[in-house]
Amino acid sequence: MPVSPPIHALRIPFTLTVAPGRTLERFVYCHLIVGPSICVIDSGVRDTPQVIFDYLASIGRHPAEIQLLVLTHAHPDHIGGARTLQQATGCRIAAHPADVPWIEDVDQQVRERPVPGFHDLVAGPVAVDLPVVDGASLAVDSMTTLQVIHTPGHARGHIALFDATAGALFTGDSVPIPGDIPIYDDVAAAVRSVERLQALPRVQHLFSAWDAPRAGAEVAETFARGLASMRQVHEAVRAAQAQLQSDDPVVLAPQVGRQLGVPPLAISPLFVRTIAAHLQAPDLWRVG
Repeated sequence: MPVSPPIHALRIPFTLTVAPGRTLERFVYCHLIVGPSICVIDSGVRDTPQVIFDYLASIGRHPAEIQLLVLTHAHPDHIGGARTLQQATGCRIAAHPADVPWIEDVDQQVRERPVPGFHDLVAGPVAVDLPVVDGASLAVDSMTTLQVIHTPGHARGHIALFDATAGALFTGDSVPIPGDIPIYDDVAAAVRSVERLQALPRVQHLFSAWDAPRAGAEVAETFARGLASMRQVHEAVRAAQAQLQSDDPVVLAPQVGRQLGVPPLAISPLFVRTIAAHLQAPDLWRVG
């Protein structure tokens, strides 16, 4: 079933510098709702705006038609192009208040959540015009209204966006993808967020920053796999904890990574934060 107004998913590859001379190839999706005006959901990395502008030209639309940019959260691969996009189009920017400080002061984010190569991914800070909270409605244009759903776990101020009329749900990074690098700060909140999205009625189309668009039966399958993947991480952490007799996430990280098949280059401080989140929620799933 086609989505109206049309939603376009742009897959943005980027290179993450994890250490001098060592890189990791990653990607992120940003989404365009193309109606009477254009809404962009997440701005990708710093070079993404030109990709968006070139794509719009290919479908006969113009960057000046972008009136709204919604940031699902403040991480660099989602806000990286926001400053450039806003300067080029004058669009309004919406985000959850909990993540506004990291969007408007990227140096604060670097201090509190160091990411290798952060400033290669982010054009700079940008002001948020529309702080949006759980339950808010964002009027994109005369055809589309997005319901804001606070989905913390991956980030404190993470939001999902639901167009109930089209049955289209934008999940950002809130639903983990099995086999990918697990990244979240609060696993209990992450589980509750996925369960809340899973319970939404009439979701026909799923648009994730981690994954290609899904539709129909794939939607329920994606939620189930996301929950199962977090449980798999939990079991790997508990097994490593028992074997190594350690509660130090740095000590546990290499073994957990091997068990999950995480590339050695991806055993980063972000992965260690994920392990720490599981250590802080030992009874979320009772294992053993």
